[in-house]
Amino acid sequence: MFPVHHADHWTVYCINLVHEQIDILDSVAWATEQEMKRYHRGVATKIRERLNKAIQSYTHSKFTDFNKWDFVFVPVPKQEPLSNDCAFFVVLFLEYYDGEKRKMDIDINPVSAFLLGVLFVFVPFCFYFLLHPPPHHPRFVSFFIIKKLQALGPQRRAQIL
Repeated sequence: MFPVHHADHWTVYCINLVHEQIDILDSVAWATEQEMKRYHRGVATKIRERLNKAIQSYTHSKFTDFNKWDFVFVPVPKQEPLSNDCAFFVVLFLEYYDGEKRKMDIDINPVSAFLLGVLFVFVPFCFYFLLHPPPHHPRFVSFFIIKKLQALGPQRRAQIL
């Protein structure tokens, strides 16, 4: 099993030796099956070919050749629409996916994944600003300056600028 990052989205690919297939675990609820297949087609084929070539080279062709195996989209929990929680789902997929049964060993609630995102991203971000004196990263500083200027109103902003 390994995580794959492609076009700003994380998924998990699993070389499933039990079922002789490549399982794809994707947390996006795609609008259509064609859209999902189109997204994965190019990158999945490249990964399968390159990984197979590397493993065959390393094992002197003693490992099963999986270059012709099919890609199977495994039903997995989906993230909330328009959310950016795919990385958190990938971590859960890596930990709890059972390739033999082809199912998750845990029930993942999308709201819980969002809250985990808040816990592991937003909270440390806040602590960073509390514990580190200025100057902060210029991009963050400019964001806060823009927000302060927007709060002043157009007349006061014109006086300052």
